[in-house]
Amino acid sequence: MKRIHNAWHFEVNLPQASDVYVGEHLWNTPEIWPSCLTSDPQPAMIFIDRNVAQLFPDLAEHISNALNQRGWMPQIRPVEASESLKAFDAIYPLYAEMLQAGMRRQSLAVAVGGGTVGDAIGFLAATYLRGIAWVNVPTTLLAQVDSSLGGKTGINHAEGKNLMGAFHQPRAILCDTHLLGDLPERERISGLGEMLKYGLIADADFWKRLCVEEESLRQGKNDYLPEAIAHSLKIKAHYVEQDEYDLNGVRAALNFGHTFAHGIEAAVGYGTLRHGEAVLLGMELAILLSLQEAFLPESMGQSWLQSLRKTSAVSLPECLHKLNIPTMVKAMQKDKKNENLNIRILLIKNHGKILPKDFSVTYINNFLEGLS
Repeated sequence: MKRIHNAWHFEVNLPQASDVYVGEHLWNTPEIWPSCLTSDPQPAMIFIDRNVAQLFPDLAEHISNALNQRGWMPQIRPVEASESLKAFDAIYPLYAEMLQAGMRRQSLAVAVGGGTVGDAIGFLAATYLRGIAWVNVPTTLLAQVDSSLGGKTGINHAEGKNLMGAFHQPRAILCDTHLLGDLPERERISGLGEMLKYGLIADADFWKRLCVEEESLRQGKNDYLPEAIAHSLKIKAHYVEQDEYDLNGVRAALNFGHTFAHGIEAAVGYGTLRHGEAVLLGMELAILLSLQEAFLPESMGQSWLQSLRKTSAVSLPECLHKLNIPTMVKAMQKDKKNENLNIRILLIKNHGKILPKDFSVTYINNFLEGLS
């Protein structure tokens, strides 16, 4: 990881490689945007969240100008950034618009928005003409540190979230911290939850630094933020490079705390909690279970719990008391890591030492009931 064009930069080492940049005002640096690979200018389409476009009225035009300097002929297409965008009925008309705009195999799609926009437009790019290049410009802290990297794109089905999708790596990921300026504190906490996860699963020094900087990061008043985002993505890239298609189990470590988190989100109702808020609670539960299983030293576990509780805006006992635990456990049974009728939970022994263990539904239900 190094500084280039006044931004942190590294390349994800995959056949379909991604250049990752983290800094401020990246749209004013045409050099970091992918260049057109043909001698003739190719069409490009900028899909931007309407809310982001309203907050930053000149952003789409700046991106358009940068792309134009790199040999593209861009058009701007605002989209509604809600879960409704991830419905096939919302995506299908966009194919027709791309065809009408003359988008070809050599064309480029740009997603500007949070994780929902990245998921949907990434899927659109993966499936249009069997796949075109795309650039991800995440505009929330959670998307910048998590969903922007890894190539997981998808849309929803009535039976569940992200059931239709493809692995399609973006050519570039541009995380512009200037776009985080007006984020509400809960959105920052959500992103910080995923950042703390990276410290737990991979890097003790990063964990310690985040704990020291926690309050200012949560308030959005910290010069360390760009480096912290870049370091988070570098850790995630380490796992993705070894397990691009999420098949050999290496990438599973990135889901630490997520089985509990997904159960909580389902039980309280999607949208009640930010994803990162649920992850903070899920990691707390995973640490408590690791302590109960005598897998984690007591002093270390209690120290971690104290740090997570300091960051979290939601009390775990209060959350468990309000939700329906059987509903939560039922949702956890649908986790893709599970085998047979058990629930697979990632336990933690130390920074970077994660172990999957299968538990019966009854055991997990009793564990949660005992905490509520």
